[in-house]
Amino acid sequence: MTILSIETSTEALSVALEHKGEIFSHHELAPRKHGELLLPTIDKLLSEADAQLSDVEYMVYGCGPGAFTGIRIAVSAIQGLAFGVGCKVVGISSLQSLAAQAFKETDSDIVIVANDARMREVYYAVYQRDTTDGALVPVLLSLEQVGPPYQFSEQEIESAVSGKVDLKNAIGAGSGWKVYAETMNHQFPSIDQHLTELYPRADVNIGLAKAPEAQSRLHEASLAVPVYLRNNVAAKSSKKK
Repeated sequence: MTILSIETSTEALSVALEHKGEIFSHHELAPRKHGELLLPTIDKLLSEADAQLSDVEYMVYGCGPGAFTGIRIAVSAIQGLAFGVGCKVVGISSLQSLAAQAFKETDSDIVIVANDARMREVYYAVYQRDTTDGALVPVLLSLEQVGPPYQFSEQEIESAVSGKVDLKNAIGAGSGWKVYAETMNHQFPSIDQHLTELYPRADVNIGLAKAPEAQSRLHEASLAVPVYLRNNVAAKSSKKK
């Protein structure tokens, strides 16, 4: 099995390749350099793995939410590469990628992801640990949203999931917990552990893409769709063009 994964929805450039059971990955903070570094990084990993792009059976892309330009770079690159190879693709949420890392680093059952969305807002979602099929896959408990941090709270979670989760074993993950620390701590007084230095990772996304739910979403490259959440950003960009 050979899988190529690209994730550029934040300041981090993350690329990973699974080839013959081994993972080759590259992850670095490279603000505004994703377009410049992406293809050379892919070539580097293929060389390290002694693989060819034509070996890739399907591709994984970080579909967002995240930086508008970064998501477009990932979607455009994956479409061009997958068209050339003739393989299918699947998108993985940047918020689910953060939740997966948080679950791996802790024994928490619930992760509240709040990633800085700029404009005084956060990308927000709540995930529950699930190992039903033998693999760790974060299950989304509430819709992914974007909004000011004061819009989200413990009460909102309990209402959304009908009180089925216990926040005593929950943690926060994402840069929003650092950038908007005062507000987030006020809104979530029960959460005292925060993983604020996480970035979506391409190697983590390969694992998530293998889950049955993700496999059911494999699609043609032409159908690759970015997830912005903040529709007005996309609208403004289109208007400028």
